[in-house]
Amino acid sequence: MAAELSGQWVGPMPVAQFLATFLPTDKDVEFDDTPLGSEEYFNQLEECEIETDMYEPFVKLANSLDFMDEFKFVNTSRYADPAASKGMKNKPDIGVYKTNVDTDKIPTQYSSLEVIWEFKRSNDLVDPFEDPPENLTNEQLAYFSFEPTAQLRVKTRGQLGLYIRNWFARQHRTHGFIVWIGDPYARIIRMDRDGGIVSKKFNFRTTSYLVRFIYRICRADDRARGIDTTVEVVTDKNQIAFVQEKLEQWKPEAPDSYSIYQLGLPNGTSTRKVFVWAPMSEPYSLTGRGTRGYAAWDPVLKKVIFVKDSWRPLAPGMEKETDILQTLNKNEVRNVPKLVCGDDLDGHFTITKDYASKSWNVGGREENLSRRAHIRFGEDFVGIRLHRFSSSKEFLQAVFDAFIAHKDAYEKCRILHRDISGGNVLLNPNGGGILNDWDLARTVTDIENGPRQPTRSGTWQYMSANLCMDTSKTSTLQDDLESFFWLVLYFVLRYMDHNIPQEELPDLMDDIFDSYRNRRGQAFGGQAKLAIIQSVSLTLLAYFEVNQNSPMTTFVERVRRKFDRWYRHCSEVELQARTLRYEEQIEDAGEVVPVNPGSLSLNDHAKMEADFKNALSMITWPSDDKSIDRLAAPKRRLVDVAGSQQSGSKRSRTSNDSSLVGSGSSGVYSTSSLPSGSQRPRGSGRLSKRGLLKPVQKSGSHNRRP
Repeated sequence: MAAELSGQWVGPMPVAQFLATFLPTDKDVEFDDTPLGSEEYFNQLEECEIETDMYEPFVKLANSLDFMDEFKFVNTSRYADPAASKGMKNKPDIGVYKTNVDTDKIPTQYSSLEVIWEFKRSNDLVDPFEDPPENLTNEQLAYFSFEPTAQLRVKTRGQLGLYIRNWFARQHRTHGFIVWIGDPYARIIRMDRDGGIVSKKFNFRTTSYLVRFIYRICRADDRARGIDTTVEVVTDKNQIAFVQEKLEQWKPEAPDSYSIYQLGLPNGTSTRKVFVWAPMSEPYSLTGRGTRGYAAWDPVLKKVIFVKDSWRPLAPGMEKETDILQTLNKNEVRNVPKLVCGDDLDGHFTITKDYASKSWNVGGREENLSRRAHIRFGEDFVGIRLHRFSSSKEFLQAVFDAFIAHKDAYEKCRILHRDISGGNVLLNPNGGGILNDWDLARTVTDIENGPRQPTRSGTWQYMSANLCMDTSKTSTLQDDLESFFWLVLYFVLRYMDHNIPQEELPDLMDDIFDSYRNRRGQAFGGQAKLAIIQSVSLTLLAYFEVNQNSPMTTFVERVRRKFDRWYRHCSEVELQARTLRYEEQIEDAGEVVPVNPGSLSLNDHAKMEADFKNALSMITWPSDDKSIDRLAAPKRRLVDVAGSQQSGSKRSRTSNDSSLVGSGSSGVYSTSSLPSGSQRPRGSGRLSKRGLLKPVQKSGSHNRRP
């Protein structure tokens, strides 16, 4: 988690300015005129040799403040939140709750926390940040590191990030406050989906800053504390029972751990209310899109619709997904969801980037941050995860339908999807498939005008080999078409019966879909993908067959050969361009040599569309080959991208520290070290020693290694 948040901490902000900016009080109420105790109020705490001995005395002292009538401090260090998802069960040291929250039996409840407190006995080794000494020159400040690299200090930053990640996953929040205590010092941090603004370190024993913070938190309204006020908990028992009945199909594993919420969807000048239970997936990353997807009961349409809630980047030229969907619907693009309503939520923006240019900041820089807006909208379609196909033919038909959606969008609207992935192609309950998640889509004209962000977009596992290998490359039609190939191959390898030995499969898939290296802060990979396309005879896929499934086997090989010819053509073009550059001194040789002659089969969708149709028309499809997860084994490291309808982070994600089960590809992870909007690859950073480049010998229908 510390690595995920690297470069996204802005600070150190002067404490008085921090409080006045983020928790302003009524001008008629001055701190010195209220009974808040002396500046040394917390100096009553005894110094403790053991960290855990600090918790109860601090809770007792804080709860004794005169203004703690509506809030309470609770020791949350003993038990994890039982409602937290697997991999997200941890225990903040102390939490602040409203007094009406029953914490007697369950002290840690991320769904109700107001402020999180992290304690350390001494700040000497565990302060997560480093304030610059006074009187440093501008040149010295330019090289100063606000994020120290000592192991314990990095670990503490990661610990703070994990708490807030879990907190934001279980609550509807625009931002939140967390306090670090390293006796006798403290810092206050304001977090949003772009990063954190960190206060300057102060001595909480000899100053009133900590008491002032608690006072302001207790006097602030819900919106100032970070609560999303467009979301309301439903308390009427009859309404709860009605919504639960309508959403029974999407009931969470622990139904009593999730409230029924009423969400507001922007609808022109009004707000449309819909009801949701638990999200199909919780955002596994703190920063980025933080996408949640819900099955929602719409009282207007009197049916279940899909609601997407995320934080979209506000980079220049970034289209809203709602605008893209309106364009697709207007032009009758097939196999895409219909927009019900929705838009950006009024006043919901991240602000961390706004403070990166302040003179006191020596932390995160503007170029590493991304201002975001909170968007929420409804679609008339709730899909089924692609990996739940009942037969291989149903799977390929769904992918083909998504391919047709891509073709229509490209030909009718000149829009390129740019994120073909296993989380964005969905099974239609009525048959066929849908291409969803258009939040990274751009018009061809916009793409030709140059990148609007300094990084690539997409989901790493399904990116073309060229995009994985070239960090400066912008997406083209051929890249999206290639993503369809990798999507099919991923699902065939993982969920169908084939001749790759089971013991070889995990490393093989790691090599193809997850391996990467870090080059100048950017993920770099794709060599295994290129090897499969151009040198398949040297790999484990040399004699690849989907067992008793000639239509799928033939489809995979025909499409692979098209990309083999395409990459060989591109290599020839590059060779010609280099010759012109170096022998004839033509600097713009890349524009002189044609890259996309019409005679090539990947110049448009037509030839690949024919491959789909040819395969689907065959009569030899098996009928009883439903999905079986061949990687469903303990300690599997591969990212599970067979996710929900919507998620987090392209990067979805994320895969930085926990399983991404249920996480799709709509923006859970995006930093300068990865392609924008992509999921972090989980491979070892190199090809595994065991086997991609070792071919299987052909031996009947079940090939084995020699």
